[in-house]
Amino acid sequence: MLPRLHRAFSSSNAVNSGRPQVTFAQLIVRLENILSIFARPLLLAGLFAALAWLGVFDLLYPWVHLIALILFVILFFEALGRARRHWRPVTSSQARRRVEEASGLSHRPLDVLDDCPATLEADQIALWQAHADRAREQTRTLRWPSWKLAFGERDPYALRYALLILVMVGLLSGWGALGGRLIAAVNPALGKLHITAPALDAWITPPEYTHLPPIMIATPAGMRLDKGVIDVPEGSVLSAHLAEKDGAAPMLDVNDDSLPFTAEDQKDFEVTQAITGGDRISIARGWQKLGSWRIRVVPDQPPQVAFTEPPAATERKSVKIPYEATDDYGVAAIMLRVTPRESLPGASDDPIEIPIAAPEAKDVKRASFEDLTAHPWAGLPVQMQLIVTDAAGHKAQSESVDFVLPERIFFHPVARALITARKKLLQSPFDENVRNDTADLMASIAHQPTAYRGDPLVLMALRSGAVRLVLNQSRETAPSVNNLLWQTAVRIEDGAMGVAEQNLRQAQKDLADALDRNASEQDIQKLIDRLHQALAQYLSELSTRMAKQPGPVEDLSQLSGLQTNMLTPKDLDRMLDQMRSLSASGSREAAREELSRLQQLLENLRTDTPQLSAEQRAALEHLKTIRALAHDQQQLLDKTFQKADAGKDETRKLAAEQNALLGRLHGLLGQMKGQDTGELPHGADAMARAGGALQQGMAQGAVPHQNEALKALQQTEQAMMDDLRQSLFMMPMPGMGMARSDPFGREYGNMLRDDEGIKVPDQMEVRRVREILNELQRRAGDTARPKTERDYIERLLQNF
Repeated sequence: MLPRLHRAFSSSNAVNSGRPQVTFAQLIVRLENILSIFARPLLLAGLFAALAWLGVFDLLYPWVHLIALILFVILFFEALGRARRHWRPVTSSQARRRVEEASGLSHRPLDVLDDCPATLEADQIALWQAHADRAREQTRTLRWPSWKLAFGERDPYALRYALLILVMVGLLSGWGALGGRLIAAVNPALGKLHITAPALDAWITPPEYTHLPPIMIATPAGMRLDKGVIDVPEGSVLSAHLAEKDGAAPMLDVNDDSLPFTAEDQKDFEVTQAITGGDRISIARGWQKLGSWRIRVVPDQPPQVAFTEPPAATERKSVKIPYEATDDYGVAAIMLRVTPRESLPGASDDPIEIPIAAPEAKDVKRASFEDLTAHPWAGLPVQMQLIVTDAAGHKAQSESVDFVLPERIFFHPVARALITARKKLLQSPFDENVRNDTADLMASIAHQPTAYRGDPLVLMALRSGAVRLVLNQSRETAPSVNNLLWQTAVRIEDGAMGVAEQNLRQAQKDLADALDRNASEQDIQKLIDRLHQALAQYLSELSTRMAKQPGPVEDLSQLSGLQTNMLTPKDLDRMLDQMRSLSASGSREAAREELSRLQQLLENLRTDTPQLSAEQRAALEHLKTIRALAHDQQQLLDKTFQKADAGKDETRKLAAEQNALLGRLHGLLGQMKGQDTGELPHGADAMARAGGALQQGMAQGAVPHQNEALKALQQTEQAMMDDLRQSLFMMPMPGMGMARSDPFGREYGNMLRDDEGIKVPDQMEVRRVREILNELQRRAGDTARPKTERDYIERLLQNF
């Protein structure tokens, strides 16, 4: 019976503990107990969170922020420790008491259901059972307990509601960055790195002339350039931006000095400063270090320039100036300084500076051509010096070289008279007699149209110059008339060819300048077309002029058979087409090198018929005689071989012919007495032996001797041709035949060559680049293609 009673009491207890009202009461009592005991640390935690979400800690100076954080931590843990000492766990009896009070039950019926009698006698058990049944009847309708916690005694001023309002406002103001602001509040080192705002953005911009990209040292995403030492070109600019409008301004340490950030018009903090020295850059806000970098300021090295060869005069009386220049970032300009070594009456001794290139390249090796024949110092010794300037303004000079400026010789009597008068006017520009004499000369020539082929431009120049000298006595008159005299003399001497040559030189200069300054491709192609037209006009005038000049050109090409690397209009057209293709494909430096070679070829182009000396003419005649002897000896050898089995009559006829050739050779040897005759004496001996064999009827025995004589004649002819070619040193002349190689010495089938570091693409490469460029241009104009694709193609075409 006892076990049954225990099971009955245990079942009753399980029913009580499973009642939802009791479970709810346990939860309420536990919460009330926690809130009442831990109220102080909870209030401190709420206050801290509200202040953090409101951004109060961000307004504090970092050290004040740290002190406030320490105080909060001390107060919080002190309150937490005190609460733990008062903490008592919630019992089930307390939960049942709360339900009984809410239900208005007396005598604690829920406890009765959980209790059991101490004794188990029959009458006592029956009495307890009746008492338990009564208690069970009372608990059939239990009520839900209510909240009974009150802070009135502890918080008489209701500050808890103010804290609640403060927490709600903080939640609303910091929504979206609650976690970030809490992290910033508990860590002063992160207090300025707002999650919702961009962080530090800093970069170093090298000077534009370095063509280097910006160096990003910090980004809003948190990237920091952590390489050991950052090489910073001299003159670079540091820019930093902090996406923040409030708070203390950050400080930038650069150039061993401190500079505050600025926030104009309530905008974000920014700073810009040139880097001139120091070895470190750092950005800090108070005690917080936002970034630090080690740097090394790399000074701009001065450029270097030097003559690669001594200056020389070309066939057209220009000055060839071969030079090379280097700079760490690029050469900006190269000038030629010319200083006279002798004083010239009427002319200033101040040096002149002539711009010759603006390449914008690190390494330059070129040859420039300058026409100084019109300068008053023409024909006088001068000193030449190259001056190079880089984009930073640093200058350097080459060693000075001595040189005699080429002076143009005029053959037309009228042009020569004008140049003589010009020299006198240069020496005595203010002498009234010299001015009057010059004016009289110009006026008298103007009245003789036949003296200058009736050219109206010459007439106008002569008359205006004469009137200017007589009526205008100012200092500016003489220099202007000197220039007019020079131009008039050149036009009389060269006619239309002088104008064509001037236009050609100007077209070359304009194209070189455009390539140096990296002009647009459209402008480059227009300048190449202009150069093509100027070159065609010049060659046309040159051909007309040379056709009127008699000379030994026929003898050089036909009699001697000399073959030189002649330059033809087709060669020049091919060079221009190559230049056009190189520029269109983006190889500007290769196109500039091609133009330099074209200039060199044109400057060394002989515009007159070569004048042969008496020795050279005699050598040509001797070559003609030797060539005729070799031709006749060859024919005689063929006859001898064909009539090897003929009779003595036939061989005697051949012997007579052989002796005739020997007599002609002896006559040539007599004319060349005292000169180098080469193998001719040996050939004469061989002819004599061949004649003797033929005289005896031995045709087969004469063949080896005839071969020996022919070989001697041919060897002597070749040797004399080589000597004559070297003595003539013929320069390229237009219209005198095609060569197997182009003017650069390359075969036409192989256009690939690397000269002086400049790789010239072959024709297949140039054609392929041209095809790709045309296809890109076609697709860029196709409106049916997506806009993103056309924008990408436009960016590609910007490189051409």
